[in-house]
Amino acid sequence: MITIDLFQSKDINNLFVLFCDWDKEHQFDFNLFKNSIDAVIKFTDNKIIFAKDNDKIVGYAQIGKCYQIGFEPFYEIIQLLTAENARSQGIGSELVKEIEKIAILENIKIIKLSSQVHRARAHVFYERLGYTCFKTSHFYEKTLK
Repeated sequence: MITIDLFQSKDINNLFVLFCDWDKEHQFDFNLFKNSIDAVIKFTDNKIIFAKDNDKIVGYAQIGKCYQIGFEPFYEIIQLLTAENARSQGIGSELVKEIEKIAILENIKIIKLSSQVHRARAHVFYERLGYTCFKTSHFYEKTLK
């Protein structure tokens, strides 16, 4: 049975194992992961929720409340990941439903997310849940020295 819960520090090791599913070719650093979790949960406008199947974490999402001048606040789904061997079992849908419940409780009417162009399965997933693609953008970054 799948349960959805807010992140608790006791689950950090299990969450890191799932997080490493993000990119099997990348070597993720646990200390960087832990420090980033600490920074995220310090702010009440950010939340980490996870899905458990019995006691095993099989999915998680990070959301953040965003404020833009001249617009209503909204939640952004910053990250959403389901374990590779647990995809297409409704876990992502349950996470999104929980995010929507959180938004409704906080009187937030809009949820946004970005999904990389090559993630066709993710696009179908979000559209099936009622999300629409409303804009195409390029994201830029610069690493400072």
